[in-house]
Amino acid sequence: MDGESFDRTTGEIQTGPAPDMPPAIAASIIAVKKQVKQIGADDRNEHGRYNFVSVDKFYTTIGKLMADAGLALLIDETITDVRSSDKSGNPWLFAQYDLTFMHETGALSRPLHRSIALPISGPQAFGAAQSYIEKQFLRQVFKVPTG
Repeated sequence: MDGESFDRTTGEIQTGPAPDMPPAIAASIIAVKKQVKQIGADDRNEHGRYNFVSVDKFYTTIGKLMADAGLALLIDETITDVRSSDKSGNPWLFAQYDLTFMHETGALSRPLHRSIALPISGPQAFGAAQSYIEKQFLRQVFKVPTG
């Protein structure tokens, strides 16, 4: 929904010109992109039978590149809703986040909005949702190949 505004009351999406990205943040994002290399999988989901890059490895690799470029990411959980499930029995967590880049000069990007829904299988659901949103957002912004 980048470049669009979402009215949380009516659900209406209004398109319009996106605000400019502060030049210091744009330069830092490009500097990180120039340094990004493939991050290999270091963990395995046995239930789904697939390998993946853990959030810790992602933070270690991409977090260092961001810090070197004077860039940080702020994440704010703006809306959460827990709903019961008719099928699985587990309730579902629906969450929305605003992600804002901050540069060491103090410049801030406009908030970029992301949402997620996942079944709640334990007390770690809220942390899992936030970690997944942050990792996927950074992977998308910096075009991080994970193999």
